[in-house]
Amino acid sequence: GGAGAAALVLLPEGQPGTDSQEQAAELESDAYFLDEISKDPVAAEAALRSSFGLMRFAFVLLRAHPRREAIKRYDALLRNLEAKDLRRFHETAQYFALQMVHAAVAAGRDIQSFAALCRFNPELTSEGYIFWHYTAETLAKGTKEFIPPDVAPLPDVISVPTATWHPDLTDDAFLAAVRGGTLQKWSVPVVVRLSFLLLRLGRRAGMKELLGQVRQLGARHHTVVANETLAFFTMHMVHFHALCAGADAGSFPEFAEKCGVVLDPLLYRGYYSDLLIFSPEARQGLVAPDVCPLPDVLPSSTKPKS
Repeated sequence: GGAGAAALVLLPEGQPGTDSQEQAAELESDAYFLDEISKDPVAAEAALRSSFGLMRFAFVLLRAHPRREAIKRYDALLRNLEAKDLRRFHETAQYFALQMVHAAVAAGRDIQSFAALCRFNPELTSEGYIFWHYTAETLAKGTKEFIPPDVAPLPDVISVPTATWHPDLTDDAFLAAVRGGTLQKWSVPVVVRLSFLLLRLGRRAGMKELLGQVRQLGARHHTVVANETLAFFTMHMVHFHALCAGADAGSFPEFAEKCGVVLDPLLYRGYYSDLLIFSPEARQGLVAPDVCPLPDVLPSSTKPKS
């Protein structure tokens, strides 16, 4: 039981899709994972103590059964573990894991394995992913019953919007939509584009307007990008990469082609932990990184060339 349980986790947190992980996925199928946790409570406890394990369990059930039946089997096994004093039941965390997996599956790709799902959705591998949607205080209240998120709503399984910087809009139209409060579907790529365009005002003035727009967004909607530290980080990285690549002038599509790395919604993980960047302090103010310092932007380049 114990030795077999340790082998059940295929993808280490935060490192989806490497060759060694793909080889492990080939050697140990999702069907074997489900079989092991179904017949061995000790193996199940070891595999399902993490959010990652819960999501894998949800995935294999949703692949095999309609949603209602999958939820029934999901809850039954988890309640059985609690009855055996092997694991605390947590209604909200467990529902969150299932909902996020189902939303990712419903996004349109023909995903056959959990390893493949994680390659397309690397955020699923983060133990801090739940804090994109919940504060720790609210999550602590959700052990016995489901508590709605207080940071950002959970995605709709039927319709999952993709992150976009709205390439259908010109830079001027995009900026006008932001300033007019009419832009739909905010995401990290939207903050990247807004940062790039506002840097034309100079870094200080641009940062002031960016943070103001983020505060206004937070007053209108619960969304993960209504986060002042994440916005500051995003503009800093846009500024840094634009200067390094000589892409600080021109249009945003030109910048995105040269510096696409900044569009990665998980770029912050090289500098901030999930727990810190989605904390109340980070959402409502500026906090320093706890993983790695931000790269320097040369003092002589405080305003991009025009």
